[in-house]
Amino acid sequence: MSKIVRSVRGRVLERDGHRCQECGIKVREESDLPPHFHHRIPKSAGGMTTEVNLITLCGPCHHTKLHHTFRLERMPTKDYPQFIKWTVREISIDFLAFAERLVDSEFPSASYLLDYLGKIKAGLDSVANLIGDCDEAGIGSGELTFPWVSETEAASEAEEIIKGLKIAWVSHYIQRSLDRLIQQSTRQ
Repeated sequence: MSKIVRSVRGRVLERDGHRCQECGIKVREESDLPPHFHHRIPKSAGGMTTEVNLITLCGPCHHTKLHHTFRLERMPTKDYPQFIKWTVREISIDFLAFAERLVDSEFPSASYLLDYLGKIKAGLDSVANLIGDCDEAGIGSGELTFPWVSETEAASEAEEIIKGLKIAWVSHYIQRSLDRLIQQSTRQ
């Protein structure tokens, strides 16, 4: 991993709105979900470590990109919570997108729906396994709390969530379109 000058990191992070450009999740330096910086054009293909060639990603998105999956095997249990958060978020966004496309006039078959729900369950089961590993390692305490906030603060938080959802929604749509094109080209 190359060392990226602090000023370049700051400008890329600012340009990308402190959000992963794949899933839209908020990333912050010195947090449980710090930013990663990905070379659009790999260094091995002559890509430079410049603002134009870097995008902000969260750790889970960066680690699951092609040619980066080797990192997952070495992932320490202490880093599992960021993957749990990411996976729950990804499943939620995918489920929301799926629900938005369910219409009476083109309702899918029972087998299609059950297959889809099976995939959601498999994703949640993988989260449950990571949670079990965290519990065995003594990671986690207490309950998730939702402190009272004013209507203005709630609206501001909702706007921040929507920013991330927009990024994820477009990314998922593009990925599904690309996957469909790849499937069609391999059938021919």
